[in-house]
Amino acid sequence: MAIINLQPHPVNIENRLPINPSGDVARVSETLTYVGLVDGFPVMKQELSDVTVLRADKTIEPFPEEEKGVFYTVSLMVAQALPTRRDLLVPVGQVRDSGGKIVGCKGLVRV
Repeated sequence: MAIINLQPHPVNIENRLPINPSGDVARVSETLTYVGLVDGFPVMKQELSDVTVLRADKTIEPFPEEEKGVFYTVSLMVAQALPTRRDLLVPVGQVRDSGGKIVGCKGLVRV
């Protein structure tokens, strides 16, 4: 089994070695459409589409197909844009330092 980190930062899971960035970053396009006001605040509808990978050499490629034994750490937004994928892992359970800065997570979750 392999975990490929498609985020621009290490994934630090408590008491484990970090999952370092691969150099490639998963990205998702979003469209926001105004739907109205709630108590004077604008409310938008968010539509996610076109998940791609920005490669280390700055080229853009389609998101890879599922491959047995290969998992990808991605942002929650990317995972939500690909709801049928079983190979996407999202950091869960924020761990903060004494100053309140996020320094890691408690584990990974499938969305």
